[in-house]
Amino acid sequence: MTSESTWRQTLLNRLVDRDNMEAKDSAIFKSLSFICEQKRSQDILIATLSKDEPSKQVGELLTANDHLKKKIEDENRTFDEQKEEISSLKDEVGSLKKSLRLLKDGYIDLKGRYERIQEESRVKNQNIEGINDGILSLQIENNLLHKTIDKLKKENKALVDRWMDKASKDADVLNAANEVLKESKKSNEN
Repeated sequence: MTSESTWRQTLLNRLVDRDNMEAKDSAIFKSLSFICEQKRSQDILIATLSKDEPSKQVGELLTANDHLKKKIEDENRTFDEQKEEISSLKDEVGSLKKSLRLLKDGYIDLKGRYERIQEESRVKNQNIEGINDGILSLQIENNLLHKTIDKLKKENKALVDRWMDKASKDADVLNAANEVLKESKKSNEN
């Protein structure tokens, strides 16, 4: 995010610089137009001067004309320098556009990967929910089976206890019958 904002800020700064250059070019053009107009009027004035006018006035006009020529040369030099700078800025803007295009392509690729991962995650979550539902139903079934086993164990214990009670009673009855039989044998022998 930081590199993207830095990149954007750099691009915006360069665009502002370009606009400032174009504003300077406009000022230079106006200045050159004014100088050219002055030179043309001076040239007309020089051409219309009659020979009998003082040479001082002609000298002043020639000096002014030379001064204007020098100013035009300076303005032309400045104009050429700014033109070169604008050309280099255009090249840089072109390379920044290519970089932006690459970044956009990368963003589109990453967005597609993110969406695929999101879909995979959604499917996996659904599968996990299905597995959890299966585990829950198996736990419920397991709990029911444990309750049934506990109930059957209790019934079995109750049956064994009843059977043991009955067997104990039957043994007591048989023991009592054996005692009676022993006593009757003793009484018969005596």
